[in-house]
Amino acid sequence: MANKREATLYEPVPSRLGGENARAKSASISRLLPYPEGASRPTDAELNSAIRNKTLLLQDIPRGASNEKDKQVRRTQVAREGKVVLRAEEAKFETYKQLHDLWLSYARKVFRETGQALGDRVLRMDWHGALAHVVRSKDPGLVGATGILVAETANTVVLVTRRNRAITVPKNVSVMQFTVDNHTVELILPALCFRASERSARKIKKKHNNYL
Repeated sequence: MANKREATLYEPVPSRLGGENARAKSASISRLLPYPEGASRPTDAELNSAIRNKTLLLQDIPRGASNEKDKQVRRTQVAREGKVVLRAEEAKFETYKQLHDLWLSYARKVFRETGQALGDRVLRMDWHGALAHVVRSKDPGLVGATGILVAETANTVVLVTRRNRAITVPKNVSVMQFTVDNHTVELILPALCFRASERSARKIKKKHNNYL
């Protein structure tokens, strides 16, 4: 019995399972890194010194996916702020030509009115689809901009030009003009700094009619 080995619950883990008696396996860093044939390889000590306490990327970060995510975050933020931003594929003039044709049909019915009623109805009408032209602005780069009006917020309108560009026009510094047959309407946008839904429902002050 004295020669019989007694088993315990805490015997060392066999070396084949990686116990403390197992021989540590190591690999040379320089052998893991690709080097051109004939180039001199640095020693392991030199490599260890160069990479110690530094973050190493095992694979490239897909920048395309990251950039797209950043753009989506910016679009969400802009939407929350009440702004309108069109993507490049959405800013196509041809896409909105049919909308402009529908708007012309609608606008001709509005212009059947005469006198004071015409001014009131024009101020309240829907401008989405109008071919608008910026005639004056405190921003010289906006003067002369022409395009189909595709969006309106409380403080801006968005035009899509024939060159397939989306231009945001701030209302507080611009004067816009559009034409329906032989009727030309000039709108002082600083007097209309509210949303389209509010403009169509609220009672507009009489002095605004002088801007037409």
